[in-house]
Amino acid sequence: MQIPTITSLREKIYPIVDHVIATGSPASFTKDGFILKISVEKKPGKLANLQKQELFKEDPEKLIHLKLWEWHEPKNLK
Repeated sequence: MQIPTITSLREKIYPIVDHVIATGSPASFTKDGFILKISVEKKPGKLANLQKQELFKEDPEKLIHLKLWEWHEPKNLK
């Protein structure tokens, strides 16, 4: 199978990009001995880079039943 040149991409870039988005299959082209690909990648969500943080020294379930007068902030937080 012959890979089309970058010139053919220039001639019809919008239909090719629309096809790649619609089908999800990448399109390949050659330029100066290199193979270039146009592919679709899903944009990550805004919260994707968040990491889980440990905020409590003890089990958080214990804090649910904690009485207000038993709370000692420096002891319960990291």
